[in-house]
Order: sequence, then C-alpha cells, then structure tokens
Amino acid sequence: MLGLGSLAYSQSIPSGPVDVRLQVDYDLNDVRAKADEPAMRAFAWRAFHTITRPVPDDERFPIWMSWCTRKDVLSCGCPERGGGSVRSLSFNDQAKPGRVLSKGVDVLSSLFYSPSVVHYLNTQKIYDAPLVSGYRKQLMQKAKCFDTKGVGPGDRDIPPLARSSIVVKPAWIIVKHPKPGSIAKIPVWDGQDDPHNKSILEQSHFINMADFSRTVTLNFRGLSPRRDCKTQPLYPQEEPDGTISLVDHFFFYQVCAVDTLPAEMLKICASGVCPLSDGDILVLAGLHVITRQIDDWTWSTFWWHDRPTRGPFAKGRPPELNADSIWRHYLMDVTFDEDTPREADGSSRAIFNPYLEAQIPDGYRSNCMSCHRLAAVHCSYRGKCDEQAASERYQGLYDVHIPGRDVGFPVPIHGTDRTNALFDGAVRTGFLWSIADRGGNLGCQTP
Repeated sequence: MLGLGSLAYSQSIPSGPVDVRLQVDYDLNDVRAKADEPAMRAFAWRAFHTITRPVPDDERFPIWMSWCTRKDVLSCGCPERGGGSVRSLSFNDQAKPGRVLSKGVDVLSSLFYSPSVVHYLNTQKIYDAPLVSGYRKQLMQKAKCFDTKGVGPGDRDIPPLARSSIVVKPAWIIVKHPKPGSIAKIPVWDGQDDPHNKSILEQSHFINMADFSRTVTLNFRGLSPRRDCKTQPLYPQEEPDGTISLVDHFFFYQVCAVDTLPAEMLKICASGVCPLSDGDILVLAGLHVITRQIDDWTWSTFWWHDRPTRGPFAKGRPPELNADSIWRHYLMDVTFDEDTPREADGSSRAIFNPYLEAQIPDGYRSNCMSCHRLAAVHCSYRGKCDEQAASERYQGLYDVHIPGRDVGFPVPIHGTDRTNALFDGAVRTGFLWSIADRGGNLGCQTP
C-alpha cells in the first residue's frame, strides 16, 4: 500500500514520467470571481489525490515523483513521457543565503514538472531555439528590446503553458541517519493562533521550525535499508511510548550514495549537518502544487500534521484521502486570487506553507500569486544592462510580495499587467520563477 514503508525498499525513482489530466466539471474562473472557497478546496483536494496516486509500475511512489525535476529538464536529461532511463532524486536551489534561518532543522526543496511543462520547455522556441537549450540568453535578447510604450499584447510574455501543466515543490525535512538510542523529532505547525507561535510571530515576524510550539518523536519500527546503498545502515527497531511511526504516518525517502546531490541543492543547514549521507531520511513535511487550469494558475499548499481531521485546513478532504494512506495526514490551503477570499480581519488573502514561507520575515502574511506574478527575465535595471543589475532586479522583485518590505511597490500587486514599469526591459515568464532564474544568476547579454 502506498505510504507504508513507501520508499524503504526502493532502488530508484520510476523511470518514466506518468502523465495526468485533471478533470474539472465546473468553471474555475467563475469560482475565482465568486471567491467560492469550498469549490477551490474541492479542486485542490482532487488535484492532490490525483498526483499522489501510485505510479502504475510501483505503488510505493506517487505520480508526481515520476516527473522530471527542474535540474533534469535544464540538463536535457529527462524524457517527457514514459520509458527513458532510470533517474535518481535531485534538488534545486531556491533559497538565498541569509534569507531562511532554520536554526537546527534542515530542509531540502526541489521542483517537479508534469510532462506538459517538460514538453513546453523542450519544444517552445524563442528566436528559433527551444527554451530549454539556452533560454537565459534568448530571453535577455528579447527583454532588452522592451520599454513600456508600444508593446503589443503578449509581446512581453513567453507563450502560455498548456492547461494541463502542473508544478510541485516539496519540502523535505532531513533526519540524519537514526541509530539506536537517537531521537528524531519533527516540528508540528499548530497555526499562528497558537499562543506560543503567535508570540514569536509578533516579535520576530517569522518563526523557525525549531521554534514551533510542538514536535512529534519518530520511531523507525519496520524500516529496512535500501538494497542499493553502498553501506547497509541499521535503524533502531524500538517503539517507545509516545512516538509516531515513520513508516505508517509519513511519506519519506531514504538517501543513498546513488542519489543526485548537485551543488545547487537547497541546503538550509544552520546545524551544519549537510551534505547528506547514506542512511539519512528525507521526510516530506509539505509541498506546493500549482496548476494552470486558469490563466493565473491555481495555488495550493499542503503540510503534514498529526491531527489532520481538525480545523479549517482539513475541510473538504475527500473520502479517498481519509482511507488508510499516509496522504490523509496532510492539511491544505488554497487560493485562486491575491485578494479573495478575504481573511477574517478583512485583509487580502494570505497563503503560506509553515515549512517554507513561515521561515521568511512576514512570509506568513504573503501570497503566492503576488510574488509569482512578478516572475520575469530582466535585462536592464536602473539604466544598466549587466549581470549585477539583472540580479539586483531579480532579488528586488522576489521580495516585493512580502508585506512590510520597503521596496516601494504596493502589496498585493493585483492585476499588474505587462505595461507596468516593473517590467521595463523584461520578459515575463508566466508566473514561473523557475524559468526566470537559472541557478540564482540571471546574467545579461549586452549588444
């Protein structure tokens, strides 16, 4: 059954990406216009259930883990659909030094592209070359032509991705190789209204995972090592009182030397325990899921909880996810809009994942769309056209969506269109920062 020792015996990730199509029998643009939160939640749960179903040839893997990672695509090393070579897990750098403080809890992140996104990047041409083959140079060449005057509709944007496009961003907590007598704890997010969490947020405007009000202690009963590891780590088999079974309650991945750990791996390693080594375990704490079912994408986020049937973030979970599956342990929030549905105090819509954005100053008040609407490849900034200028512009726009940042732009930036001065000397990348930023260095091509 999926999730029971889900990756304990796996030798690799499934070899062929599995395609999915989300079946929607109502108008999601109408749902957005009406701020119909129950309908948004119904769609998000359905999408989650679809992508977490087991792959046909190995029920221990969810479909989204058969997809190409961002690194796979940019290195032209992943097939669009079915077949192809066996792949290993890889990670992407999305954090910037000093941006996220983990205070002893180590996290990895990665991006997985559905086959529709991979097909787009492999075939969509800018100046007669596919995006994947060198889009930075191509989009910079295109961007330097633009100011805010006389730009026709669509000229400032890359062509739209297919409606079937899905991008998944998981957040994995690193559990260093557990040994007999060792204790592994997973922070649990009980919300910003929890008195302990609320006090920290009021003082610091962010909260480290290590400071969450509560943790659960894992036991490793029933966990066996991967057969393809060079070493065969042993895991403690005790089941102390008050502990939670990793095998029965979490989706996880056992690290082996065959896994891909590139230089751009996202490492939030305040405790100094990276890089990974054989026997370490990646526990899936949360994940973002975005779909292009509407022009501005749908934005949902999921996070693990030991009391997943309680509270507003459990609402609408379908019966399929209440069955005997580890995916029943995830809570969810969703939005189709930057402003609505409004928060209880009347403020604009906020949506975040406690294992990702809560670590960023004021990230718990942010909105995915307000940030991703600004995704663009820039050539010029403050009259310059060089690598430093483009990187400064990227960093500045990346921070815009955080309320309270002194960046000179309104938040949320609802309805920002292609003629806005924010996009002078830029090409917008369809809400995808992963296209705008390649390895954290945009570069810039001068004439």
